[in-house]
Amino acid sequence: MHPSESFRAERSLRIALHAVRLWLSATLVIAAAAKAATPRDIFVVLDVSQNMAEADRFVVAGAHLATFELAPSDRVAVISAASHAKWHSGLTGKGEEIEHALRSAQPGVTLGRSAFRLFDAAVSVLERVPGTDDGRERYLVLITNQTDQGSAHLPEEVIREAKRKHVAVHAFLVRDPSADTPRQSNGYPHISHADVQLGAEQLRPIAEATDGSVTILDGNGYVLRKAIATCKGDVK
Repeated sequence: MHPSESFRAERSLRIALHAVRLWLSATLVIAAAAKAATPRDIFVVLDVSQNMAEADRFVVAGAHLATFELAPSDRVAVISAASHAKWHSGLTGKGEEIEHALRSAQPGVTLGRSAFRLFDAAVSVLERVPGTDDGRERYLVLITNQTDQGSAHLPEEVIREAKRKHVAVHAFLVRDPSADTPRQSNGYPHISHADVQLGAEQLRPIAEATDGSVTILDGNGYVLRKAIATCKGDVK
């Protein structure tokens, strides 16, 4: 091949490869923009039992910062869970309403060894999720530091209802940094670090079956922010 022809062929190849790279970049940008534009409904179920009293204060304190993670079309509902589930807000995209709902959840209000029926709470929330496909992504966020105790519903029922409503379940287990040192509170020992691990393992089959996730976090003001970022796909 003549040197000039070789040069032209090489140049054509470089131009073609550059065009392919531009096309791939544009495709990725369009896909990311489409995902960012997808509206989300996030149902936050917050454990308000005594074991979560300290961790819940961090969650509530970080609520204002967490709302900045929301896109304009995103909505959040706040539900507390202990021996039963209680709704503190319907779906709303207003940051001040989300903050007020979290404050009204009264963290740590349930004293003593009351049953913690997380599976019952999850099913009751999922039953209120619209069954129609309106183009919104839906997530159930469970924030706790312990295992379910006494639910009438089984994990399989949570999975079945979540799949039926196309809801991904993300669980966040909040680690108590002081839990390794046995302490007494109102006559009852604090939950141990091992229970956080056990809670994570109990919730993992639900998360995996619904394309969700299980994360163990330190108790700080970034718990809710991490939860919202996970729903957005910003955290893997």
